[in-house]
Amino acid sequence: MQQVAAACARALRGVDVVTGRQLCEAALVERAGWLTALVGSLAAGVVQEHWTGPDLAQLASGIDLAGVSLPSQGWMALRRLGWAVTLPEGVYARRTG
Repeated sequence: MQQVAAACARALRGVDVVTGRQLCEAALVERAGWLTALVGSLAAGVVQEHWTGPDLAQLASGIDLAGVSLPSQGWMALRRLGWAVTLPEGVYARRTG
């Protein structure tokens, strides 16, 4: 059985953080594509590193390393398991909102 997850989003506008200028539609599409590729690459790295019997057993147990139930949000579960990703050189992430 194959499982697929999807999320719909609509980007209405974007702003260049360096210049403060609003992005045109083509630039917004280009950046969204770049971000999608980056997230795919990071996810593939986590899967490649942790596709092992012990790691999959830990994940399947639903319990983190401290013996506490894993949260339902995937990013937080990975964080609690210590399965971090390393951003490529020159890329930084910040939380907004």
